[in-house]
Amino acid sequence: MPRFGLQGRALSALAICLLGASVASGYAHEVHKDFFDLAFKGRASNGRALTPPGAADLVAFRRFVYERAVRHPRFAQRYPTWQSFDAAAFKDFLQLNPAARVVAIDHVPAGRTTLRAVIREGSVDPD
Repeated sequence: MPRFGLQGRALSALAICLLGASVASGYAHEVHKDFFDLAFKGRASNGRALTPPGAADLVAFRRFVYERAVRHPRFAQRYPTWQSFDAAAFKDFLQLNPAARVVAIDHVPAGRTTLRAVIREGSVDPD
């Protein structure tokens, strides 16, 4: 009867892991949100009311970044006009997936009207 060496056992273990694997995540989103409460519990500022930015605010922020970055020759060469620096270009500039829907570039989720809600819920928003 053949004996498996260390390499054979490692390959077998890898095959078992790959065949039995499902979606992996480091930890649950709710646990991650609870980290905020653990770290900042009881702070008076947590309940401070905030006015969420609207679509015009997101465009204004992107323009703010563009007006400063266009002073650099390499940036100006890549994005010669404000119109060339759309949301997808902004995400590409930040090395994010241009096709992804990104919070604070493409949209702001509704219902986050306190500092706690913005930070706690935002900590699990996909980038």
